[in-house]
Amino acid sequence: GDSSISADGTAWDLNNRIHTSVFNFIWNNRHPEYLSRDMKNIMRRQGDQPETLFEAMGRLPLGELTFLSDILADRTDREQAIRSFSNRIYIHFNRIHDFERTSNVESEYYRKMAGVCSVPKNTIPEIARVMEQFFRVKADLVTDQ
Repeated sequence: GDSSISADGTAWDLNNRIHTSVFNFIWNNRHPEYLSRDMKNIMRRQGDQPETLFEAMGRLPLGELTFLSDILADRTDREQAIRSFSNRIYIHFNRIHDFERTSNVESEYYRKMAGVCSVPKNTIPEIARVMEQFFRVKADLVTDQ
């Protein structure tokens, strides 16, 4: 399909199940919310169609996520918040029936995720890039596009 590229050049493709799963997780998570109501409204103003929201999220710096946007939070709090986010999205991906893990080295996953999330100007697709290193669509479900 036609792949889209985020602001910093990272792939962000509506036809990629891992990318759309990252989008759905961040958009829909309630406790905690990862996007503030204000940010969701800003994104919706650009267009409320799923593909428009998907593209908007692809341009979003990680610093806009609620747990990273608090500039007054101390480092320990931020590291715990990143760990919590990393843990929740990992569990979420483990529960998606069509996905399988490509690596069981969780320490490596947490290290990479912490590295990505600690740079506020990285974009959301950088999270998808990490997820792609640890998950894939099960082989028998991959169809030639």
